[in-house]
Amino acid sequence: MTEAEREYYPAGAEWTTDSRIIDGKGCRYWVGGRGCGRPAAAALNRGRRGRTLWWCYCDDPVHLFGRKVENGVVMDWRVKR
Repeated sequence: MTEAEREYYPAGAEWTTDSRIIDGKGCRYWVGGRGCGRPAAAALNRGRRGRTLWWCYCDDPVHLFGRKVENGVVMDWRVKR
């Protein structure tokens, strides 16, 4: 699928680029038995039952599960209609 076939929109509130959360953190995506370790660009709240648990990821779209960071906002996508 090409970029031209994608329509981007802001991801849900579970994603953030807040510097208070991501500063000094590394990407936790695992490849081949080791973490990526690049500087975090976004964080995903993986907490449950009212608990907050931030997992940080770099700006690699694979590490962001297909999303991207654009102008300080995590963007999700869908196929254009």
